[in-house]
Amino acid sequence: KPFCVIDIIVLIASIAVVSAKTQGNIFATSALRSLRFLQILRMVRMDRRGGTWKLLGSVVYAHSKELITAWYIGFLVLIFSSFLVYLVEKDANNQFSTYADALWWGTIT
Repeated sequence: KPFCVIDIIVLIASIAVVSAKTQGNIFATSALRSLRFLQILRMVRMDRRGGTWKLLGSVVYAHSKELITAWYIGFLVLIFSSFLVYLVEKDANNQFSTYADALWWGTIT
């Protein structure tokens, strides 16, 4: 069965990544890490019928207006809080010289 082969490859790749002593050899490390993509295939295998994803999709579709409202309120809070931080910190802190700097601070915070 193809999924059993994928499971064996993932197991071998995981053991190789954990036990690899590459001693700074970047190519060997990246080659082993690229095999981790197969772990994603293993997760897909665990949910063959897609029941979980169908349930998640139906919940998102059923509550789409609430989700859009939550995103909109979050966006407004980001805009207003960044503006308030800019007003308070523009003279005292040279990192907030423009509103864009304050907006970036709000985004990464």
